[in-house]
Amino acid sequence: CKPNPIRTGFHMNIMNTPEQELHRLFGLNLSQVQKVIADAVNHNGGQNAYGDIYFQDGSAQSITLDQGVIKNTASAIVNGAGVRVVVGDKTGYSPTDHVNITNLRDCAKIARAITNYTAGAQNIPLAASSKLQNLYPVKSSPVDVDVPVKIAILKKIDQMARAYDPRIINVTASISCDYYTVIIVTSLGHI
Repeated sequence: CKPNPIRTGFHMNIMNTPEQELHRLFGLNLSQVQKVIADAVNHNGGQNAYGDIYFQDGSAQSITLDQGVIKNTASAIVNGAGVRVVVGDKTGYSPTDHVNITNLRDCAKIARAITNYTAGAQNIPLAASSKLQNLYPVKSSPVDVDVPVKIAILKKIDQMARAYDPRIINVTASISCDYYTVIIVTSLGHI
């Protein structure tokens, strides 16, 4: 199900674990993600290799009011992932906009191939996360604010700027907001 251009109600439920969010947003489980990490770092036994998968889901919006008229509006939806492999001073990275196990495993193989493995540290298996790390809690996303409310704010800014000094004749105001859920899974066993 593809979200609306103006996406509402999509943000992370703060009661969900990272594993639940991974499944809700991308349809993946820990076992599948572990296979991707293994594909990324287990060449030559995973020696001296570090890998991670960066998952991102969210949306961005912007509205520009110029001389009292809406001039630009934009919205974007982001849903993708990238696999990174680091060996010594070499880094391989491969992204996908179509997140599924097949594409992620292909990304892992591409990222791994970029690095030319050597020998060293071992991959640590993923363990279920017992706590959610919501580093920047937001009660409600600015993305969820209705567009007419945002336009009203811009018009108020325009009025306030013009009221400040009669010499102000050109006013441009804009609102931009982004809201993303990011999940990072590492070869060190962290999610």
